Amino acid sequence: MKTINSQKLADLVRTYSSTFASIVTETDPKFKKGGRSGVAKFEDAIGRDPSKYRKVAKSTVLIGAKVDYSTLVENRVVKTTDNFKEDVEVKERKWGEKIDGVEVQYKGESYIVAHFVAHNKPQISYQYDGKDIELTDLEKEYLPKKKISSTQADAGLTEATQIVHREYKCSSIKAITIGGETYIVV
Repeated sequence: MKTINSQKLADLVRTYSSTFASIVTETDPKFKKGGRSGVAKFEDAIGRDPSKYRKVAKSTVLIGAKVDYSTLVENRVVKTTDNFKEDVEVKERKWGEKIDGVEVQYKGESYIVAHFVAHNKPQISYQYDGKDIELTDLEKEYLPKKKISSTQADAGLTEATQIVHREYKCSSIKAITIGGETYIVV
């Protein structure tokens, strides 16, 4: 196992044209605040401080300098649907500046571009105040609902066959296994 700082992470990923990687991230879960439409505020309903929660996700993703989202989607449309469109029009980025196929910059932070292509879901666990917990059904109600890509749906892809595009903030990546080597991100 090696260590790497988060600033060098994008440089490491750039050395690969296209490869699968395993990423472990730690983030603040995005609980809905509540307080409107008869929904109690999170703190009132749950009785816990939402700032003490952490979400840990272990994901296998496709990353690299030559990985192109629109090409991935077009290839998936060709392989899984009968109604192939010549060009799947990918919508413009709503936030951040795309540096290359690997990195996005936003408000002084670097993000790694990654794609879920193999119908794999991340393994997600939660912590509260540093201890592993199972979320209650009530806590789960405050998590945001999963969104599907309307662009891919319009092209004929079902939720199960869609390419999931994500950007991971480099500072939230705690470990990455790429090219057979595991790096702890410090």
